[in-house]
Amino acid sequence: MDKVKLSQKQASMLEVAKSWYSTGKIMELYITPQIRPIGMRFLRELDIDTLVAALIHGYEIQLSAEEKAVKYYEDLTKKLEDESLPLQEKEWAMMQRIAVSELLNLLEIKIKGING
Repeated sequence: MDKVKLSQKQASMLEVAKSWYSTGKIMELYITPQIRPIGMRFLRELDIDTLVAALIHGYEIQLSAEEKAVKYYEDLTKKLEDESLPLQEKEWAMMQRIAVSELLNLLEIKIKGING
């Protein structure tokens, strides 16, 4: 089975729960609201199927749109710093970086790590 996709916040909450409780105890706390510790209520953002799959098969972190944009921008920056790439590829990466930044500015969107 494929790993489920969780947000960074959900993954962090699950990791905290796993550091405190066994898988069985996490499930018990999830389905028994009257004894749920306050931190466990945040796991209620996950439906039970997703929680079980994450506990059994693992998970991948699904990046937000902003996080994807920053990662894309950072990857372009790495290309510019890569001495093994031909000049034409570096120029293309530079043009893409400029386009990303300019588009965000035109849309009046500020993203830390790009234009904010």
